[in-house]
Amino acid sequence: MLVGLGLWLTVRFAEWAFIRSVWNANSLDECHQIVAAIHGEDQSGACWAVFGNYINLLLFGFYPEAQYWRPILAFFLLFAALAPIVFSSLPRKLLWFSAAYPIIAFVLIWGAFGLESVRSAKFGGFLMTIILGVAGVAVATVIGIILALGRQYGIRSIKVLCAATTTLFNGIPIIVLLISAVYIGVYFFPPGFFIPIHGSVIFVLGMVGAAKVAEVFRQELDRITFGQFEAARALGLSADKTFWLVTLPLAYKRSIPQIALEAAIVFQNTTIVSIIGLLDPVGLTTPIRGGSVEWNGIMWELYFGIALAYWIFSFSIISYSKYHAQRLKREQANPANLIT
Repeated sequence: MLVGLGLWLTVRFAEWAFIRSVWNANSLDECHQIVAAIHGEDQSGACWAVFGNYINLLLFGFYPEAQYWRPILAFFLLFAALAPIVFSSLPRKLLWFSAAYPIIAFVLIWGAFGLESVRSAKFGGFLMTIILGVAGVAVATVIGIILALGRQYGIRSIKVLCAATTTLFNGIPIIVLLISAVYIGVYFFPPGFFIPIHGSVIFVLGMVGAAKVAEVFRQELDRITFGQFEAARALGLSADKTFWLVTLPLAYKRSIPQIALEAAIVFQNTTIVSIIGLLDPVGLTTPIRGGSVEWNGIMWELYFGIALAYWIFSFSIISYSKYHAQRLKREQANPANLIT
């Protein structure tokens, strides 16, 4: 029965989303008229034409149209910066570009050195989502590793502090943390003290992710066997070099699949920023639906389209994490990879 219901729903959705869909129209009423003229008065179809009318708004928010090339360039440079991190076969010298990328992206997107300055208030859509997601993942990875190392190797007070931080951000719902971080300045800081709202969001997203990354990285540190330490020492490495050249890189390498999954979660968590007034793609659906008479009432097409974009991004990250995990299994099966 459930299989039959699932097939029926799939067929009905395919008819609505593809067979009777409209891709070129200037209003919701025009979409309905086109569907009625072709398929009959009692039929309905998806009006994907809304994306043709609002694609720039959904992608860039209110970013100046003449400056679109800047976030587009920053987006493509992001892949160049990530390449040496996720593919160990690339030359390690490329990591210098990865380290410099945050500065390059900031200059391109916000403006500096002759580029027109653009305020954060003009950010929106997927541009904001990518900024918050990438910055949140970077914070999560760096702070998460620091927290794990502090709990594993720090003195007692450092261990307690790192454990308390991890527990705090693991135990409190992200919505509570987000609202608290954004509005805490109103009550606890002096008048005139300003905390950038985007910075607060990045902090919360990053720290929630860092709490998860810290647990993953600490587990991988525990999994490194004594035999691997002995192999490193047999090669003449000191205790410090063993840690920096063997323990830390090996634990990070093994953590990448789980860190990639956390990256997908951080990216998905950016959808809650509409609660505090930031216009991510989900937040932009309200002004699109109610901001003009032409598209008043449209809803499912916007949510399905935005959900598809998030799914593609998350699926890509998860697919890479599975690929990396399989590669690790093959490397671990090869005795030549005992250390590296």
